[in-house]
Amino acid sequence: MEAVVCNLCGVSDTECVRILHDFAFGRPGKFPLVRCRRCGLMYLNPRPSPAQMGRYYPITYLPYKSAIEDERWALMRWVRRRNIRRYRHVVEQFSPRVPGRVLDVGCSTGIFLAEMRDACWEPYGVDPSPIAVVYARRRFGLEVFEGRLLDAGLTEGQFAAATLWDVLEHTFNPLETLRIVHRLLEVDGIVVMAIPHYESWDRMIFGQYWIGYDAPRHLYVFPRDVLRDMLARVGFEIVRMRCAFGGYYTFVASLRLWINQHVHWQPVRTLLLRLFDIPGLRYLFSPLAAVADLLGQGNKLEVIARKVEPVGTR
Repeated sequence: MEAVVCNLCGVSDTECVRILHDFAFGRPGKFPLVRCRRCGLMYLNPRPSPAQMGRYYPITYLPYKSAIEDERWALMRWVRRRNIRRYRHVVEQFSPRVPGRVLDVGCSTGIFLAEMRDACWEPYGVDPSPIAVVYARRRFGLEVFEGRLLDAGLTEGQFAAATLWDVLEHTFNPLETLRIVHRLLEVDGIVVMAIPHYESWDRMIFGQYWIGYDAPRHLYVFPRDVLRDMLARVGFEIVRMRCAFGGYYTFVASLRLWINQHVHWQPVRTLLLRLFDIPGLRYLFSPLAAVADLLGQGNKLEVIARKVEPVGTR
């Protein structure tokens, strides 16, 4: 475990928000979530070091998904294709160049990049997981760098768009990550992110079992105002920030954690967990998710920001 200072303002003046546990995979340890009294950024402190973090990402980690074509159920293939196209359409709606070069930070197994390539974009990915990188290279033939974005050796200004789908909260240095992304984007280039929404109903309902905490894989929690400040400091101007890309699966991820901790009779617990995998069940929850997003209380934020100049240089 390593102790750190606030990534946004550089001070070490915090209050403990709650003590978290690895409810998803049951790894031992207690992980204090603290809030910076100066800027409001929330982060784990102390936290696992980069050398130790790999043990908290088993091969069963959910984002390590196989190709859509390998999905067993036709309905699930349709749902996944629709979702990945929604991600592409958001990038294409705001990018200064369509198609262009796109960088996916934390690209996992490469499903999004494969979608972008099929739409004539030139894709490039970065991911620290050897398992995910090998899959992306072999299954899709993608150009993916294994390791940190800092070490990828990319040229300044070469991308029209960069994406971080549920990634920023995993990074050890989100401010520096955004600075590097800013440098790699061309003039008026965009960054598109999906991030857990701290002000969501889900967090209020599930408390410590909210999947947005997901300790210790999620090292940071970003309230809206804090995220705005961080993007502005780096040199991004927010184009749109709204609730989107969440819904059923994010809600169920939190519900699973709660069930695993509170339903102790194994047959009932197994039945409940399998119930949520029934194809089509998500549509019963879709109206509730839509209302939550409309009211700004959805479980995930979609953030689009355009490259400008960092605060203090304009």
